[in-house]
Parts: sequence; C-alpha cells; structure tokens
Amino acid sequence: MGDLYHESIYDRTEPIGSFWEETAGEPVAGCDPLDGDASCDVAVIGAGYTGLSAALHLARDTSLEVRVFDAGPPGWGASGRNGGFCGLGGTKLPLDGLLRRYGED
Repeated sequence: MGDLYHESIYDRTEPIGSFWEETAGEPVAGCDPLDGDASCDVAVIGAGYTGLSAALHLARDTSLEVRVFDAGPPGWGASGRNGGFCGLGGTKLPLDGLLRRYGED
C-alpha cells in the first residue's frame, strides 16, 4: 500500500511553513533521534497536540517518567498542518492531477 499524499509531504527534513512552526519559537532541545535503548514508565507515540498534551499532564501531575517519540520534530505532522486531512478529495488525485486541475497557485 502506497502513501496517500505526494512524497514531499513525508519529508521530515523540510520545514512545513505552517503557522504553528513559524510562531512556536526556537526548536525544543533534546529532540534528537533515539540512539540505543531507553526506558520510561510511559512512552507517548506522537508529538502532536494530543501526544504532547498527554505527556505534559502525565509528567506534571504524576511521578511517572514520560518520553515522547515521533518520527519527526514536535508538531511536524498533522497537528502543525491544521489536520490536513479535512481537504475534500485531496487523496483522490495524484499531485500532477491536482496541478493540472487547479494550477500551482
């Protein structure tokens, strides 16, 4: 099964140019890829709004050691793109078809 969107949307090395990214301030320190084994009480998978909120509340309100794991930087995915999954028909046409139909702008 292939990806739903054009391959460029999955490139985590490219800034997404979203409002969130431009107003969130400096990147958070300590978000380097995991190197080796790690342990914790709770592993939160996903550094979007829900994952970060869950991690924050667990770390703040309990004595649990919490770690957040994500394939990209915090907020890089759907949370930083305002969901991105609400567009009508966005997955029905490939990128070249969308460009032919609507133009680059």
